[in-house]
Amino acid sequence: MTNQSLSIHIVTPPHDASSYILNIVKNHGTAKIAQPDEEIISENVIAIGSGTLEAYLNDSTVISHISEGMIIGLSNYFSKKSNHLNIHYKAITTSLYYECRSSDLIKIESDPKFFRATSEYISWEFHHILSIKSILETGDAYTRVKFCLEWLESSPMPYKKRYTAIAFINSRAIISRGHALAILKELKSGGYIELANGYLQGIRKVLPPRW
Repeated sequence: MTNQSLSIHIVTPPHDASSYILNIVKNHGTAKIAQPDEEIISENVIAIGSGTLEAYLNDSTVISHISEGMIIGLSNYFSKKSNHLNIHYKAITTSLYYECRSSDLIKIESDPKFFRATSEYISWEFHHILSIKSILETGDAYTRVKFCLEWLESSPMPYKKRYTAIAFINSRAIISRGHALAILKELKSGGYIELANGYLQGIRKVLPPRW
C-alpha cells in the first residue's frame, strides 16, 4: 500500500471468512430492512444481505462503505465494552440485513472454524479502517482529495448519485471546502476529472501522485 491509495486486498473483505459468517448470522438471526438514511443501532452482530450503507466514526466522518456480504458489530462482540469502536451505520439505499443476538452466537463461538473466520474478518476490518484513517488524517490536502476522488470513482452508483464530489470529500476528509474546490477546479481544467453539476462523471486520466 502507498500513502495515496488502498490496495484491493484492504478494500475487499476476506471472501471465505465473510461468506461463512454471513451464513451463520443469517441462519441464527432475524431479517430486517433499513430504509434510506435510517441508522442501524445495535449491540448485536449484523450481516448485510443487500443494499449499501456508510460507517461513521465518532458520528461525523464517513470511514467505510458497507455493502452486500459485509459484517458489522463483530469486533465489538469480542471486545470489552470500554474498547468498543464508536462506529455508527446509516443506510444509503433500502438494505436487507440479518441481526444475530449475542446469546445465539455464544452457542457456536467455540467452533474452531467460526473462531478462525471471525479472527480473519476482524483483522481485515481494523486494517481497513486504520488504513483509511491514516490516509485521510496524515496526507496533505491534495492526497486527501485524490484519495476521495478515487474512492468515489470505485464506489457503487448509489454513492455517486448521493454525493457531489465536494460533498463526498468533505464528509470523509478534514480539508477546507475552499481548498478542496480549488484542487477540483485545477484537476477539471487539466482534463483529469469530469464533473457535471458538481457530480463526478469519471476520472479521465490517472491522477498525478503530487500536485
